[in-house]
Amino acid sequence: MTATAILSNPFVLAALGWAAAAACMTLVWLAQLRRRNLGLLEPARTALIGALAILYASLAQQGAPGRRVAIASMMGSWGLQLAIYMWYGRNVDRERAWSFAACQRQALVAAFLSLPALFPAINPEPELAPLEYAAAGLWLVGFAGEAAVERRRLTPPADAGDVVADASTLPPRRTWRLPGHLFDRIVWIAFALFAVASPFGWIGILSVGCCVLRARCWMLGC
Repeated sequence: MTATAILSNPFVLAALGWAAAAACMTLVWLAQLRRRNLGLLEPARTALIGALAILYASLAQQGAPGRRVAIASMMGSWGLQLAIYMWYGRNVDRERAWSFAACQRQALVAAFLSLPALFPAINPEPELAPLEYAAAGLWLVGFAGEAAVERRRLTPPADAGDVVADASTLPPRRTWRLPGHLFDRIVWIAFALFAVASPFGWIGILSVGCCVLRARCWMLGC
């Protein structure tokens, strides 16, 4: 069996994704201990979901290139954007020191939530299905909407001068929680639709369901 065939096995890719996530979260745990920076975990987990999508698309050479580029671009850009906004604008828990076990649990969560990218990445069908085009369009709506909400939330009031936006100058969180989460759910529904167009893509819907329906789910820490 060739290396290409091995890397097109979803179980192998999932295992590699989990191992990569575990290694990254170990580094995050060490960084928070060394630098006393307690706000790393949540942005790192979000960025890691997008990074794993890029990893799957890079390794699964038997998958159609266009589909791999599409899902890697969608999930990768979403993860990077949201991680940045979480770091600068959201109320990340910077007082709690996360244990090693908690960091590894978040690695498992990131690997689980990256599943919508795994099955499209190994799908060899050369042409994108109409459902995948529709999912990409829906993703664009959610991605742009979330970006607009977060940018506005990071914008200081007009009378703040050159003061950088912080928790005291931003609008109340309850004002922005609903629209921000609404667009985030649109993005995840788009991931689900894109995944379900591929064989066994329905498995990725399980992780999407956890993200869309969560209400301060304990494993996501939100």
